[in-house]
Amino acid sequence: MPKPKSPTPVVVTKHKDKRANIPTEELRDAVRVLDLKDKYADVPMSLADACLVRMSEDGA
Repeated sequence: MPKPKSPTPVVVTKHKDKRANIPTEELRDAVRVLDLKDKYADVPMSLADACLVRMSEDGA
């Protein structure tokens, strides 16, 4: 049974509601990290692990 997607983080919600001003690139990175956690839901992956994967994508 697939694991449910991660809930939208508060920071993304506040940005969409214009209650927080987050630079677009950082917001994209945060969303990508959550996508990675969902993609690899069947493998133990912490937030730090997902961040490392995201940073390695930049260096590729």
